[in-house]
Amino acid sequence: MNLLQPYPKDAIETFGSVSKHLVIANVGFNKESGEAELKRGIAKMVSYGSLFLANPDLPRRFELNAELNVPDGATMYGGGEMGYTIIHS
Repeated sequence: MNLLQPYPKDAIETFGSVSKHLVIANVGFNKESGEAELKRGIAKMVSYGSLFLANPDLPRRFELNAELNVPDGATMYGGGEMGYTIIHS
């Protein structure tokens, strides 16, 4: 692969198919696209990152096909009652 060329459109296929390690798909997956990626058979796990931060009960919401909160990057790593909070001692 020429490193000067654009990043591949299907990184899981391009890199995962040659990896001898566990492949975890990441970035932009929802329930349906995550399940579809697992069915392709290259990735063995799917990471839901920011979707999990916005929905701490994500597995349950997936199970119930419940509505999901939309991730709000502005509240993820700050203090306060919104989003992911960091407690300093």
